[in-house]
Amino acid sequence: ASYAALLRNIVDNVDQSIELLNILTDSQRSLVLDIWQGPRVANPDKSAVALFQDQVHAQPDRPAVRCESRTLTYAELDRHSDGVAAYLLSVSSEPEPIVAVIAQRGIEFTVALLGILKAGAAFLPLDPAHPPARNLDMVADSGARSILLGDGVLVEELGALGELPVDIALLPEVIREWDGRTRDVDRSRPDGLAYIIYTSG
Repeated sequence: ASYAALLRNIVDNVDQSIELLNILTDSQRSLVLDIWQGPRVANPDKSAVALFQDQVHAQPDRPAVRCESRTLTYAELDRHSDGVAAYLLSVSSEPEPIVAVIAQRGIEFTVALLGILKAGAAFLPLDPAHPPARNLDMVADSGARSILLGDGVLVEELGALGELPVDIALLPEVIREWDGRTRDVDRSRPDGLAYIIYTSG
């Protein structure tokens, strides 16, 4: 249907620049506009963590994240990410620190990102498939002070990290050893820095 719409648009607008041609049918366009212009819920006084906590209280036993055969409920994700936050708060007292995460996408990755936000920190997601030198450059440039690694192989690959003033920990070990520990303080803020992303540019 989109292809037919594009062909009709070409015939009807032979002088039109290609990037301005429409590939949506009328019903598709209406659906997109309805979603885009739909109602918005304003939460100016709540951080992402506070919005998550609302869901924990409302539906603690509902699935919050699923990856392949593994599932965490809202209560489990809350508990595991609390442990990550408690660990990060134990190694850094810096306001709004930056924490790099080098791990495969999955359950632990999600736990790490939420835990970082709970600690009032910003996350810097790094791709374990990137050359170690590329990841090191981003760690140094961002000013990250902590790194959570997905597996031990990455420790060897990033051996040069000893030259940087960073705390390095294995994410699975942090989740296991700090599970169930609660944060002494919630440092997340609605206007706090959430993440840093490096693009190819």
